[in-house]
Amino acid sequence: MAASALEDFDTLREARDKFDDAIELSPNNYHYYDYNNGDTWAYYKHPFCDFLHSAGYHSVMLIHPQARVTQFGSYEVQTQDQKQCNNETYYVFAQDEGGYVITDKNDPSTGVVDEFAQIQNFLDKLSNDNTARELRKMYFDGTKWTVVKRFARNSDDCGAMVFCKAKKTNKIDLPGWSSRAAGEHMCWQQYSSDGTPQGEATWDPQIDLKIGDELVMTRDQDFFFNAMGPHTGYYDDATWDLHKKQTLGQKCKVLEVLENYNIAKVEIILEDAGKVEWHVPGECLYKEEAGETILLMAELGQYVLSAQVNLYDTATHNARSRNVNPIVTEITSMITTMTEVEDTGMLDCTRNEGFENLKLEIQTWQTNNADWEWGN
Repeated sequence: MAASALEDFDTLREARDKFDDAIELSPNNYHYYDYNNGDTWAYYKHPFCDFLHSAGYHSVMLIHPQARVTQFGSYEVQTQDQKQCNNETYYVFAQDEGGYVITDKNDPSTGVVDEFAQIQNFLDKLSNDNTARELRKMYFDGTKWTVVKRFARNSDDCGAMVFCKAKKTNKIDLPGWSSRAAGEHMCWQQYSSDGTPQGEATWDPQIDLKIGDELVMTRDQDFFFNAMGPHTGYYDDATWDLHKKQTLGQKCKVLEVLENYNIAKVEIILEDAGKVEWHVPGECLYKEEAGETILLMAELGQYVLSAQVNLYDTATHNARSRNVNPIVTEITSMITTMTEVEDTGMLDCTRNEGFENLKLEIQTWQTNNADWEWGN
């Protein structure tokens, strides 16, 4: 029997017809969501996110860089929370010319990532045409992105925009399970279709790991060390440095699944050493996405809109586009239109109706910068 046809996403024009006035939505028009405050849970699905989701965009966030907070984001069922710009510093490790991960956190090629600082760098570099070409890469959402299109803020008061691409990797948690770090190790929590946790968390890996899978190892040596530590039968101190060097960040094929999914024996083909086999923790393996993803950021007054879109087919939908150009065209048009709409609460700090709907950090910033206006 032939596989059922994949669905098509809406164009932004079609999505706009479905979500009345979505493009004119002010941050003040919809109350913020806070995972830790039950009084705000009714606002978990933001209408603007639904609007963009219907057109194939995901990982949506409206970020206030100066207040260092996310006003709203795509709802993530696994965590019962909206997607947030990360407040914690983390590392994105590069690979050298031979394909080996550079594990030194102080190496110039290692990305030491403060996501709010990354956004501010984007705004600074694209504040004018003279420095725009200096922005060639971005670290965001745990990924190193290559800039493919950039537009400096122009004299018509249209904000800066950047479009980047990367091939991302994802956890291999089983459907209905989410994982998180608990101390130095990972635990797994089952959840219902609405994100409600089910039962107690478990240390036993709940991952989709099978013989023959082609996966990618973590680049984080500390994560690898902690995950491997309890499984003394699968490493040797004398060969640990080589074990680490030849596995971190490498593409690998699963040969065996052992120790209740805690350990996988994998085959790796290295440029200088040929085919090697090592044991690695199952939780350190990731699935590479089928194609590239676009990350976009657009300046909207005191806010930055961030979203992602896949350039490949998913299990349910055809790709929104196969290349970045149509994405650039429609997002540029949308941002231009949104910038022209008055009284949105993005272009100045007027304490108009809905001020109380903003995150408290944004309220504080606007109160302390009452004279700020877009263009100053």
